[in-house]
Amino acid sequence: MHDLVYDLARFVSGKSSAYFESGEIQGTLRHVAFLPKNFDISKRFESLYELNCLRTFLPLNFFSTNYLSKRVSHDWLPKLRHLRTLSLFAYENITKLPESICNLVLLRYLDLSRTSIERLSNETFKLYNLQTLKLSRCRYLTELPESICSLMLLRYVDLSNTSIERLPKETFRLYNLETLKLSNCKSLVELPEQMGNMVEISKCNQLQAKSSDLHWNTSIESVHIDEGGEGSLSFLDSFSCTCLSIRNYDNLSSLPRTILGLNCLQKLELDSIPTLISFPADGLPVSLKSLRITNCEELEFFSPQSCRKYTSLARLSISRSCHSLSSFPLDCFPSLEWLHINDCDNIEAITTQGGTTSLKLVSLYVCDCEKLESFPEYVDLPALQRLYLLGLPKLASLSPRYLPSSLESLDLNVGMLSCMPKHELRFLFQRLTSLSRLTINGFGNGDVFNTLLKESLLPTSLLSLEISMCDGLTCLCLEGKWLQHLSSLTQLRIENCERLESLPEDQLPSSLEVLEIYKCPLLEARYEDQKGRHWSKIAHISTVAEGVDTFADCDGSGFFICDISCIHFNHVVAFIFPLLEGFY
Repeated sequence: MHDLVYDLARFVSGKSSAYFESGEIQGTLRHVAFLPKNFDISKRFESLYELNCLRTFLPLNFFSTNYLSKRVSHDWLPKLRHLRTLSLFAYENITKLPESICNLVLLRYLDLSRTSIERLSNETFKLYNLQTLKLSRCRYLTELPESICSLMLLRYVDLSNTSIERLPKETFRLYNLETLKLSNCKSLVELPEQMGNMVEISKCNQLQAKSSDLHWNTSIESVHIDEGGEGSLSFLDSFSCTCLSIRNYDNLSSLPRTILGLNCLQKLELDSIPTLISFPADGLPVSLKSLRITNCEELEFFSPQSCRKYTSLARLSISRSCHSLSSFPLDCFPSLEWLHINDCDNIEAITTQGGTTSLKLVSLYVCDCEKLESFPEYVDLPALQRLYLLGLPKLASLSPRYLPSSLESLDLNVGMLSCMPKHELRFLFQRLTSLSRLTINGFGNGDVFNTLLKESLLPTSLLSLEISMCDGLTCLCLEGKWLQHLSSLTQLRIENCERLESLPEDQLPSSLEVLEIYKCPLLEARYEDQKGRHWSKIAHISTVAEGVDTFADCDGSGFFICDISCIHFNHVVAFIFPLLEGFY
């Protein structure tokens, strides 16, 4: 995997970028990335001393504690007057920057995270082109000088996990500031009375409003409060934010009424507040467009009557919350477009309140609700494009009339199809003329799959088909056209079908470009790359992935978690890794 990333970086950057250990360096080099060490390696940089046009200096080890000699940090780096990106991440021996740092007048990105910096000198604030300043985990940093206001182009400042106690009063003069992160600043006790574009506050337990007349700039977009004390909520009425997130409170029984004063609030997230029982008596701001509730088991949801006033609410997610909720009316919010209900133990029915009004739902996701047993017989959903009904063991069937022709993506338990007679199956799929993605999940005997394939019931518009978790499926029908009539199908994924022995190789559609086989041991043995006896029968497919969750597992760092040797590429496949952005 390391070689793949390295080769990709070299390919996209040509001779202007390099990852080096030692040796001769091209004179045209502009970007350097390297693995830092916890001892003096200044000699490694000697070949770089003549590169006056260097623009990027980037260590790539994000886990260990590193060492950088003053010969590099104080003598050489300040001479790189063309430098745009400078990272000194995790060099814990660095306690201050040289006065000559102000020579880097073109610097836009400065990362001092996990250094031992105690205070930034005034010379640092002569970097007038600086846009990003990262000071996360500088545990000795307790203050910023007032001269920070001279960095007028600053857009992003990260002070997370520092010992900072107060912000400079002049912070509000940073008119271009878009993100200020104050996460886990346990010593932070107050904020300036005027403020710019603050985006994130979390785990600042000592933070309280020090004035009843705070003047917060209306350009504040979003506030995140995580593991705060009661004081963290006391200044909510000072904000004009559009997004508010409150997480990880253990002693909050009701949301403060001050939330009602947030007349511009559009997005509210409530996460992991186990003691939360109710919303404010007068409800939430009617300006809300998105509401997400997660891990709030005791929270009483709105009554159906009070839902009608939220005419702007377009997105609603309820996950592992509101356990007193036994039914949910689809038409309770007049403008709802996206509904996600997940792991709600006591919900038994999805209903409607009556009437013939067409709903605006575009996406409906209902998953892992073990007691859910009924949907309305018919509801008009002309805009519905995505429907996910998974982990619903008591929901025996679904009326074909429930699925509109506009549907593009469908995930269903096999049990919902197994109970349908053949003519209803035909009626269901014939009307889905826009369907491009179909996933069929569940434990069954596999008969429904063979019926769908043998009778060519699947719509020809399909681009992607997934068959998952069918332990009773031993073979796929070898009669009929199987999937050949799906002339647009480009991706086929078969997952967790442990008893499935083979595919009808001669009946796969010629349009197929990607075949994924995951946790199907008999299939994997049959089609093992270059070794399986039947590998040649599927070798013509552009991409074959076996034995790994190839494209789904990404840890957020830009690296796919998979065994690259299990993927066979007949054509070049390009992945974009965010970590390599500094090479461009």
